[in-house]
Amino acid sequence: MKFDFDGIQAFVVIAELGGFNKAADQLHITQTALTRRVQKLESYLGLKLIDRTTRHVELTAVGREFLPQARSIANEMTSAIGHLKDMSEHAKGSFSLACIPSLTVSMVPQLIRQYANLYPDNRIRILDATSSEVRKAVLNHQAEISIALHGEKHPDLIEEPLFDDPLVFICQDTHPLQDKKSVTWSDMRDADLIAVSSFTSTRVLMDYQFAQHGIQLNGSYEVQHHATAINLVAAQA
Repeated sequence: MKFDFDGIQAFVVIAELGGFNKAADQLHITQTALTRRVQKLESYLGLKLIDRTTRHVELTAVGREFLPQARSIANEMTSAIGHLKDMSEHAKGSFSLACIPSLTVSMVPQLIRQYANLYPDNRIRILDATSSEVRKAVLNHQAEISIALHGEKHPDLIEEPLFDDPLVFICQDTHPLQDKKSVTWSDMRDADLIAVSSFTSTRVLMDYQFAQHGIQLNGSYEVQHHATAINLVAAQA
């Protein structure tokens, strides 16, 4: 169905103002252009909407019946276009961000604060999940953008590296490895680790490296998020 907004708008303005002269002035077009818009709409519908004589303009019975619907269409379209222009000119709107939890408790809050200062009327929805889940959130249109660990590229996603985020070994100051400036995979051969869930990209990388070095992962605890693991380390006596 071909939608003729110009014709519907012209019809509504003519009906509300009661004449072609005033309607043309309000729409900032010539009377000839206004007449063509109405004629095009009537031709498409195959119906006469307006009876026009040299003295007055009157809606036909069909025109009077169509007017409420036409007015609703014109108002909704005008409102929708105005909303989009407002979003474009003033960056108003909302978006969803999918992000791994380790960044939602560190870097993201500061960025969100900066964004909120620039665009205080905007609404932000944050989905914190594993790296694979935040990718799926974008693919499933649950989020516009996501921040995840580097992984296998997907043909339907555009990915841009943001920064390097090295893995770190976190322990208490009484741990045998606490004085080392760097820790190798072999150093963790006998370490009692608090492991992160196998569904996370970090765990997938660790399992691969451990397998490469012939190391069996040892740990009394397994958690879903890195922040939980860090808190458990801090709580160990």
